[in-house]
Amino acid sequence: MSTNDILSEKMMNEPKTFSLIEPLTEREIDILRLMAEGLSNPEIAERLVLGTETVRWYTKQIYGKLGVHSRTQASMRARDLGLLEGDDLPAPARAPLVAPAGVVHLPTYTTPFIGREEERADLIALLEDPATRLVTVVGPGGVGKTRLSVEVARAQASAFPDGVTFIPLLNVKSADDLNLTAAHHLNLRLKDSGSARADLLHHLSQRRLLLVMDNFESVVNNGVDLVTEILREAPNVKLLISSQVSLNLREEWVRQIDGMTVPDDDDEPLETYSAVQLFVERVRRVRRDFDLEENRACVLQICRLVEGVPLAIELAAAWLRTLTCEDVAREIQRNVDFLASNQRDVEERHRSIRAVFEYAWNLLTDEEQKVFRRLSVFQGGFGRSAAEQVAGASIQVLSELVSKSLLQQNEEGLFEIHGLLRRHAEHKLETLDASKRSTRTTTLMGWLTLLKGNFEKLREFAENSLEDTLDGSSQIDKAFVLAALGILAGIDEDYARCQQLSEASQAQLLGSNISGLFAYLGLAIANCGFEDYAAAHRNIHIALQQMAELRIPAFILLCLPVTAVVLAYEAEPEEATELYSLAFNHPTSTIGWMESWPLLRRLREDLLTELGEEDFFAAWERGKERNPETVVAELLARR
Repeated sequence: MSTNDILSEKMMNEPKTFSLIEPLTEREIDILRLMAEGLSNPEIAERLVLGTETVRWYTKQIYGKLGVHSRTQASMRARDLGLLEGDDLPAPARAPLVAPAGVVHLPTYTTPFIGREEERADLIALLEDPATRLVTVVGPGGVGKTRLSVEVARAQASAFPDGVTFIPLLNVKSADDLNLTAAHHLNLRLKDSGSARADLLHHLSQRRLLLVMDNFESVVNNGVDLVTEILREAPNVKLLISSQVSLNLREEWVRQIDGMTVPDDDDEPLETYSAVQLFVERVRRVRRDFDLEENRACVLQICRLVEGVPLAIELAAAWLRTLTCEDVAREIQRNVDFLASNQRDVEERHRSIRAVFEYAWNLLTDEEQKVFRRLSVFQGGFGRSAAEQVAGASIQVLSELVSKSLLQQNEEGLFEIHGLLRRHAEHKLETLDASKRSTRTTTLMGWLTLLKGNFEKLREFAENSLEDTLDGSSQIDKAFVLAALGILAGIDEDYARCQQLSEASQAQLLGSNISGLFAYLGLAIANCGFEDYAAAHRNIHIALQQMAELRIPAFILLCLPVTAVVLAYEAEPEEATELYSLAFNHPTSTIGWMESWPLLRRLREDLLTELGEEDFFAAWERGKERNPETVVAELLARR
């Protein structure tokens, strides 16, 4: 039992003969009342036009004068002392259950609610359905779950005669804390701590109300029992829960919330998309002269970089007080830790994207953290087989990561990691203490370096790893180091060494599909250098077959430049140009190819000459729109 648990229980059981250590000031009573309503320090600061640090100072004064150590204890002690409105009866005369009917207790916001029309309508329809009792709004941190839930609850308030109650759970850890917190926000008078659950259920059993429970992930392991009991004992109560983790109950309706809408096409009207609307609204709070049309390209880039996540958009917009829009976009691309704020009325956990990620990271088990670090190499998605081979991910771990809003499946059945989360997981992989790295983790860092197109760093990695991997490492790891050195030799146009190292990599394979990709890619590069296009065709075809099985778009794109070289030789210049374009314009492209392999620069010049400028750029634009997996399926079907 925690210290707070012991203190709360002691307060419940000791005789109600409290007296103030020192009288509270009028300001302290105002803050105490808002604390009792469930407002956070930033919300109290906004309501009373104070600084958040000032509210924290007053909170400490209130705790000291009441002789308590938490908000729950402060509210209970204040009621026992009759300090809050309506608490003028002596403690023994108070009824155990006194929540007024029809009261709506929801947070208030000073910024407009933007977008989410479809999600809002869907959630309202669920709550209106008599058969739906439990709705969970699930999504990663910063995506706007709380605000959406509050707006939906506010819209539905008239449907619940006994009101709507918001119950924040961020700092709640135990089942006992949950009981006390729920009772506190429902304004229940409890006989003692042991009766909290029973009193709570008895009260709810007689009510028709909506409970909005926020940040349920912090208490999910200890709180699900209360939810199931409410569903069983209180047939006219509905629950709207926001959480990074689904509850995994049969009665639950889960709705995954993603980023706000972002334009796919550069020429679409930006102002109709909610991500852009939010960005512009927030920017104009600090730059009243901000013009969307003048900053069209960088606004679109920022919204795409953060994939429509509202918190990231707000953090980016705040920087326009001191930076240009172009500078903000450039900084986000360079380092996602740039998305941070020092605004005083922002909660600590929402002051940076890294803080949001760390909160989610700490919800994972050690095994889930290991797997998620490894999965970060898959920019652009991956199939289940790739997750098993590369990250050692069982279906159970994948399921948990989906449940915790860190993975999701797209319409094509690929697993995806939100870009901001993936970059943070990638950072975890790259900065993992050397003493904790397995050989597989080290190899994955090499894969990541290759996919990023950082060939100089890859060269350093491969040369440093060569002796270690040849001395006792697995075939997969040995094969990758040899293949990586082979690919680098091919890029340097040392095709004989490229072929030698790639063949040595193949000798290590023992049927491993993942490592086979790099070996066959290296061989195809050597074949192109020797102008043996028939052999290049065979080897890149095998590599593409393996990618079709593993479903890793980023690795498919890695193979497309070589495929374009082969197609150009086979007199298919338009198809070669389209794949060349896809390889370098897709969000998960390995762009370092273009600068590093002279053969590719010559290919572009040859295709431009053969097709002419108009046809070349028409094919180039078509290539941008193509899907990597569809391209591979078409290539394999005709060969």
